[in-house]
Amino acid sequence: GQARRPWRPVWPDTVRFVAVDFQHDSMADRLLAAGWRPEVPTFWSWLGVTMYLTDDAVMATLAVIASGVAGTTIVLNYTVHDDEVDPADLALRQTGAIGVARQGEPWINFYRPAEFAATTRRSSMTKRSSMQSRCNSS
Repeated sequence: GQARRPWRPVWPDTVRFVAVDFQHDSMADRLLAAGWRPEVPTFWSWLGVTMYLTDDAVMATLAVIASGVAGTTIVLNYTVHDDEVDPADLALRQTGAIGVARQGEPWINFYRPAEFAATTRRSSMTKRSSMQSRCNSS
């Protein structure tokens, strides 16, 4: 038979992947150099990122995104403090944290949902919605 090629997603021409060291680079400068047009509404997918960055790096990034034109959208997630995790889910979450730390990528940043919501309300983000997920270990 014919060998199967691995599946690779096909991205539209408007999608760009740009390497940014959020701790040291100016995200806006890196994106501008890659052709980002800040006058065009941008969709930002920032899943699985905030827990690996300092709060300063997260807030600097959110400030760039919040300065976007109408229609600019971000989807992100963040890790909450252990004392705000349902006790039934805490063991599973701690196992995940240990696993990523062993791979050299420990979670270093945690938020409290109410405080994070208050912080984003103070920014120029005009609409926010928040969903809390619950791990289901059964």
